[in-house]
Amino acid sequence: MLTDTERAEMGALFTELDAEEAEALRRVLERRQREQAELQAEKEKLAAEVAQLERLVNDHEQLKVTKNSPVYHEMEVAMKESTGVTLLLVAIVACSAFTQTNPSKVLKPKVLVLNYDPIIEAEGGKRLHEVCKWNDPRKLTEVYVSDIKECSGGYVQYQIVEWKDVDYFPVKKDGFRYTDESYLQCYRTGKGWHQPDAVDYRAIIKDFKLDERVERREIDEVWIWGAPYLGYWESTMAGKGAYCCNSDPVPDVNCSRIFVIMGFNYERGVGEMLEDMGHRAESILRKVYGRWDNSLPFEQLNAWERFTLYDKQKPGQAACGNVHFAPNSLSDYQWDNKTEVWSTCDDWLNYPHLTGKKRLVNCAEWGNGDIREHHKWWLRHLPKAAGRTDGKLNNWWDYVVDFNSYAESR
Repeated sequence: MLTDTERAEMGALFTELDAEEAEALRRVLERRQREQAELQAEKEKLAAEVAQLERLVNDHEQLKVTKNSPVYHEMEVAMKESTGVTLLLVAIVACSAFTQTNPSKVLKPKVLVLNYDPIIEAEGGKRLHEVCKWNDPRKLTEVYVSDIKECSGGYVQYQIVEWKDVDYFPVKKDGFRYTDESYLQCYRTGKGWHQPDAVDYRAIIKDFKLDERVERREIDEVWIWGAPYLGYWESTMAGKGAYCCNSDPVPDVNCSRIFVIMGFNYERGVGEMLEDMGHRAESILRKVYGRWDNSLPFEQLNAWERFTLYDKQKPGQAACGNVHFAPNSLSDYQWDNKTEVWSTCDDWLNYPHLTGKKRLVNCAEWGNGDIREHHKWWLRHLPKAAGRTDGKLNNWWDYVVDFNSYAESR
């Protein structure tokens, strides 16, 4: 639109022109005004289209739109009806949404692996896991690292910076240590296991100078492999300010950075490793949000409590459940329940833009009882968007893995 000054100048010019020239200028002025009005209308149309496209993008998990989905066809129609400028906006909006779930920043925690897998000389120099026909810890570790990367949307990419194969059994808190012979005697007879079972974490930390290495930032966390009855927790935490991480923290560890020690069992599989990670996440997010009490009225629940709701707790208001309880579970570890319940699980893929939208789900969603598939399903639903809501990060993986960087997870 013309400014008042421009209009005054044009008016003065018209008085100096003959009628024909003045009319020509008036036509130019009217055309310019029409063009500006059309541009304004187009701008409003584009804004509406952008809003529609943002909704379409947010309606689908990480832009993985299948050709058979209603979202795909709705987006296809929108794009066919769009101008060239709008197609550019489609790309911008899509890239923006993709960045929310796939941030350019990635976490690459440095891991030291301690593999307590003694060589059994009496069995031809085989490792313990080979003698007992258990799983290869290196292969399990490789799959676990891949699963965490997948479940976090590529955000968490663990780096194994050192692997130590340890040719002895770890010492227990009361000073007992298995020998090759005593351990295999218990294994083959199924009895005689030493009690109390608990391993001495402080001895392990001292033996491998774990606190010093974490302090120097050579490593961020430690994964300990072992056999049944070696006394590991699924996860534990050490360092100044350490708190419950599915077990009481290791006391009196002089390190300014807290760190997690994961306990893995090569008798088991990747599903159990993911369960360890799931319980770690539960503990840390309980710390971040200050509580975990799903018995409160729905309106009083925090985001973590709402995320972990299952139908048995609040019928009709299930979300993603927790590590032991799927949305429709009636008891611990019941991941094979075929009963359908209403769940907002899909809504959490768009966190923090929750709508409350529900759909019917059952065990077919998470692997029909398969432990690994359920835990992958659950971990994939952990929010991983940018920014903060109510003072808490929208990407919960930051808390679970990079806890030293945030006051609320320290």
